[in-house]
Amino acid sequence: MNEKYREFFSTVHLRADLGRKAIRGGAAVMAAELGSNILRIGSITVLARLLLPEDFGLIAMVASLMVFAERFKELGLGDATVQKKEINHEQVSTLFWINILVCAGIALLLAGLSKTIAWFYQEPRLTAVSIVLASTFLLSGLVIQHHSLLRRQMRFGALAAIQLFSTGFSIVVAIVLAYYDFGYWALVARELSRNVFVLIATFLVCAWRPGLPKRNIGLGDFLFFGKNVTGYNMVHFFSRNFDKIIIGKLYGSFWVGIYANAYQLISVPVSQIQYPVNTVALPALSTLQGEPAEFRSHFEKLLRLMTFFSMPVVVFVALFADLVSNLLLGAKWTKAIPIFQVLAVGAFIEPVVYIVATALQAVGKTKEYFRLGLINAILFICCQGIGSLWGAIGVAAGVSSAVFLSLAVCLAYGLRHTPVKISSLLRGLAISSLCSLITALIMFGVRYAVGWTFPTPWVIPFLIGGAAIYIGVWLVVPGGRRQLSEYWDQIKGAIPGPRRQDRVAQR
Repeated sequence: MNEKYREFFSTVHLRADLGRKAIRGGAAVMAAELGSNILRIGSITVLARLLLPEDFGLIAMVASLMVFAERFKELGLGDATVQKKEINHEQVSTLFWINILVCAGIALLLAGLSKTIAWFYQEPRLTAVSIVLASTFLLSGLVIQHHSLLRRQMRFGALAAIQLFSTGFSIVVAIVLAYYDFGYWALVARELSRNVFVLIATFLVCAWRPGLPKRNIGLGDFLFFGKNVTGYNMVHFFSRNFDKIIIGKLYGSFWVGIYANAYQLISVPVSQIQYPVNTVALPALSTLQGEPAEFRSHFEKLLRLMTFFSMPVVVFVALFADLVSNLLLGAKWTKAIPIFQVLAVGAFIEPVVYIVATALQAVGKTKEYFRLGLINAILFICCQGIGSLWGAIGVAAGVSSAVFLSLAVCLAYGLRHTPVKISSLLRGLAISSLCSLITALIMFGVRYAVGWTFPTPWVIPFLIGGAAIYIGVWLVVPGGRRQLSEYWDQIKGAIPGPRRQDRVAQR
């Protein structure tokens, strides 16, 4: 059995041309994330016209608690499978069954708390919603180790296919039910069906099958790693969803719906870059955990590439938030616009916070990883709590403030446990930040000259012009032309096909 599945456990072959594999893997995940985001935006556009803000608010109330449990379900054992240098079939099989037991326990616990959740929000409909959503944990627990093995082997194309398949078909289910007036149950069905489709696609793509659990097979290191990762996930995701909980408690489902969709819209451009980079970063950097110089080099490349794309996109959507909101959500969602813009301030720098945490995880410093998450969680909860005195927009201001405070903590505490140097990170941030802000100022001036009110389709020439200005600024700042050339070489290296030297040899 070990021999049959040996290909899933060894990572020696990944060291050859790791940079190219990472870029290609990131491109695959980015393409999947782009496709998923297009589907999500399209579904928001349709569902926002078929459903009411209260419908979204009801799901957001429960989802905040579900996301917290979602991160607890893995016990960090999925990341442990990716990060460990040596692993075998018996160990992964046992981890699979541990995950199943944990997910079953979470499902039963959440179902048992359904009436408590409804009582907390004073919303009886949440009882049934909580029970149905709790059942999704039983489904998701079946694929944790399968996805981890695919990540370990950097098979991001397979993961991308699973993501697109499940997202697309679940959205179809939601739209059909919303059209036939099922209300908030359309959103519940979207989450349930997505997990069903993920399960089907995963077992079609990944040939690994678990054996029976065994004892005394050396799981101590995995459990220690998983304990700290789980602790980080618990405090991190609770703090990042505390905003919706406190808004729901203080201001009701309407404002939760408004805030949740504003948050989702600003998360789309951030996650489009952040998620692929972090997905690739853990297996790639883990492979280099014994080589500090190579680790540092790959980290800096990932950081620069991420900020090159994410920062200008965030400033653009913030500047044209009114058009984005009207186009995607419709006229009844105008209250989401200022919340969207305030959240964009933090989203500008947020991806950097995530990648520093990933670097800590990759070198196995999980105790420091948990402490970093705990400090940042306290900052987020305090800032959101203070901001809640001024309503939903005050909570959004608290979130953005906490992101910048978290960045300071990452620089002062997180990086000193990794081979990465603060000076290198700041140099990587400086040029992308400068070029993005200069572009934002120019675009602000152009929009001021043209006028704030104009037809929505005009956003397309603004987008093209903004991209041209951004590249132009890069060409004139010191070191920008050389950096653009490096990015272009990396993009060409990610394109499948024979390498340049191979083509030359063929001639």
